[in-house]
Amino acid sequence: MRPWHLLSVVFLGGCVTQDVAQISHRARFAEYPENLLESVESACSEPSDSFSRPDAQTIECRTYLDPQETAVAIMAYEGILDDLPRLVLQFHVEPDEPGYLVQFDSYLNVPQKTGAPLRVFYRNPTVTQTVNKIMRVAGGVPEPIPVPGAETAAPSE
Repeated sequence: MRPWHLLSVVFLGGCVTQDVAQISHRARFAEYPENLLESVESACSEPSDSFSRPDAQTIECRTYLDPQETAVAIMAYEGILDDLPRLVLQFHVEPDEPGYLVQFDSYLNVPQKTGAPLRVFYRNPTVTQTVNKIMRVAGGVPEPIPVPGAETAAPSE
């Protein structure tokens, strides 16, 4: 099973639309994570996948879902048949002393009849564990996912 297919299976179990805070995963790397980026590019090689670099710090793998998942996404989010929904897996790398911060975002991109495509985000413990494992294997140290609205307490003296 392709690693991205696993993410799409758990992804469609329940989703939230773009009106909530974006859900992402982050990890810190001591060195530029070239092996992680090369692995993502290599894994994004199925006929239904497309790999791109939207900018110098970002890579994306866009993949079509299987027919049943596609039908569910179109029906649930009022998508269109002319431009099918795709799962987007995005890695963004920023220099962050003393190393690099890698942020992973995943969402379902559902084109609409009018306007911009709908981005459907989903938080799932299985996805978090899978992404954290990928980041660790590539040499990163995963960071906790910030919870919108939650404030961190100041250390007590």
